[in-house]
Amino acid sequence: MRFAAPVVPGEAPVALVEIRSAAFHPHVLEIDPAVWTTVRWENTDTDRTYVIVFKEDDIESPPIPPGGSWELDVTGFAPGLHRYTATIGEVRVPGTIDIAPEP
Repeated sequence: MRFAAPVVPGEAPVALVEIRSAAFHPHVLEIDPAVWTTVRWENTDTDRTYVIVFKEDDIESPPIPPGGSWELDVTGFAPGLHRYTATIGEVRVPGTIDIAPEP
């Protein structure tokens, strides 16, 4: 299922991905680079720390503890799908950013 990026109220446009119950919400984040240049992951789990890895883009977040967040500037990312994962034990949790082409 695909969702347009939610906006963080009261801030410059930041696309939000919530980490909840060992999953990314939304699972596929569609963003328009003319509107959103930053994506924020917020860890709302109470018992897990996550590290987000974009293997193809050679990007890795620092550990995101419960209640923590991490932001990534996606300015300059090519249009298309950018897949990432977080690993919990031996399970990989997948997520995707879909950057729309500029009109």
